[in-house]
Amino acid sequence: MKQPKDWDEFLKHTADNYELQGKSQCAFLTRFAYENWRKQDKEIWELAGFAAPEAYKKQMTNVYACFSQDKPNGCLELASSERGPGK
Repeated sequence: MKQPKDWDEFLKHTADNYELQGKSQCAFLTRFAYENWRKQDKEIWELAGFAAPEAYKKQMTNVYACFSQDKPNGCLELASSERGPGK
C-alpha cells in the first residue's frame, strides 16, 4: 500500500497544532509514521529511542491526553475516563 500524500507533513502539523514537544512528539511521530502502522509497540519504542517500554507508554499517555475530548479541538472518540488494554 502506498503512503498517503503529505502524510509526514500532516503528522508534523498535528503535533504542532496540539503542542506536542520533545519526547511526546517523538513518540507520536514514530508511532504514527506510515511505515510503522503494522509494527508492535516493542518495535516502536526501540525505533523512537526510548530506553524502556514504560518510558514510551508514558509519552503515549501524554500524547493521548493532548487529544482528549475535554481539550479544545479534542477528539470526541477519546474518552478520558476510559482506560485501554493493559491499564
